Amino acid sequence: MEQERDIEENQTSRGACPCQNIDNVQRKNFFYSVCIYAAFFSIGWIRGLYGPALIDILFISGVTLDLGSLVFTFNSVGYAFGCLGGGYLSDRGNQNMMYGISLLLLSILIGVTPWCSVFVLMIAVHFGQGVVTGIVDTVGNAEILSLWRDDRMMFFFLELMFGTGIFVSPFLAAPFLLDLDSTLHISMDDFNNVTLPGKMQQNNTTNNTLLTTQSSQLYIPYIVTACLNIIICLPFFVLCLRNVCKNLKESRQVESPTINEMENEGSYIVLPLKYIIYFVVIGSSLLFLGMALGEGFISYLAVYCVDQLGFTTAEGALISAISGGSNIAAIVVALFASCLNTLVYLGIHIVGTLVSVGVFLLCSVFNFTAGVWLLAGVIGFFRAMIFSLTLTWTNEYITPVTGRIASLFMVSTSVGCAVVPVLLGALMETYSNQWFCYLFLILGTMVLLLYIAGVLLTKHIVMLYGKTDERAKDSNRLETEPLQPE
Repeated sequence: MEQERDIEENQTSRGACPCQNIDNVQRKNFFYSVCIYAAFFSIGWIRGLYGPALIDILFISGVTLDLGSLVFTFNSVGYAFGCLGGGYLSDRGNQNMMYGISLLLLSILIGVTPWCSVFVLMIAVHFGQGVVTGIVDTVGNAEILSLWRDDRMMFFFLELMFGTGIFVSPFLAAPFLLDLDSTLHISMDDFNNVTLPGKMQQNNTTNNTLLTTQSSQLYIPYIVTACLNIIICLPFFVLCLRNVCKNLKESRQVESPTINEMENEGSYIVLPLKYIIYFVVIGSSLLFLGMALGEGFISYLAVYCVDQLGFTTAEGALISAISGGSNIAAIVVALFASCLNTLVYLGIHIVGTLVSVGVFLLCSVFNFTAGVWLLAGVIGFFRAMIFSLTLTWTNEYITPVTGRIASLFMVSTSVGCAVVPVLLGALMETYSNQWFCYLFLILGTMVLLLYIAGVLLTKHIVMLYGKTDERAKDSNRLETEPLQPE
């Protein structure tokens, strides 16, 4: 009996019940994924606060709009550095500890923001927020793609949580923001002539408005956000502690092998480096232009509609909200569009964006207001999934998306989102507001050409080496040996 019991225990410990082990792994992966989804909801929530909180940030730090825009410039720079850091950290150290510390640090940076009356501190805090969100964003994308290589819907849930956070947070912040009828240009003279809610101090000798922290209620939504981050970071510390207690060799709560492990075991065929470089260049360029198109559109849509089409500022804000809200609709549709091939689905979004921008231009030229409202939502819908589908494309057809590849893609995205809106603003101010549409037509055409080049390269790779999962399953061929002779 003792022998039978020992054999039974050995079989259990060695995984004699594969179904039970698989269920265990799936449960761990699912719980880990839920924690990452919550982290992305949090960074989306923070991203959604930036726009609505701008007026309060300007008042708290006592600067004009021109100088205050440096806050978001440094935030973007910090985000780019964070993406690079995330690429470096993705394959090193304890991922749960990294998430926990990052979210805890983010909660501190968010919590102190409303009290940064010195502008240099305000810039430093937003730079730090950008670094931390860049790290979480990069590692999270790579982790979910690694966990669910064969299920792109799980990756789309990540996008859904991020978009939901962006959409929801402004509604929480709205009741606590300064009630100021702000237009596109704000100067210190405007500050001195506006009566603000709450207590404030004025220094007439310097002709500047000095606000105490009580003059703005921005601290309320920001403290709520900080508390939300603290709650979300706790499960990661629990997972980390569990790992330490069980003395696990792997730091992640994942049982699936990494790319390096698969290579060492001889179960993964590496694509020749030249093909990976070709595709990364094409994909990075596509994201640089495609995401810049979307960011520029949402950033300047209200300005264009007010200045060019005669909308009121309230209508401009509403049409921006409609365009932004369409992102969530696009992600929800993507969750149920599993029957569509990734390349086809991405092509639909790219072509749809280009055609929609063209029709939007015609509607604005002929002053067809209803068409402008409709097309703003349609463009918001089609631009939403370009980033996610590009990463899925890479993961399915080219190579598993590691932290380094995700880092390169996200740096390209952040640089494009920082550079193109500045270029667009200069063109609209120097020449005509219609450059709002002209530039997007040019960008959309270039994105389409890059997409076609990427599809042709992908077909060539698949014909010679197969898809990513096919190369992982075929362990009999030598590394970099093609399926067919070139």
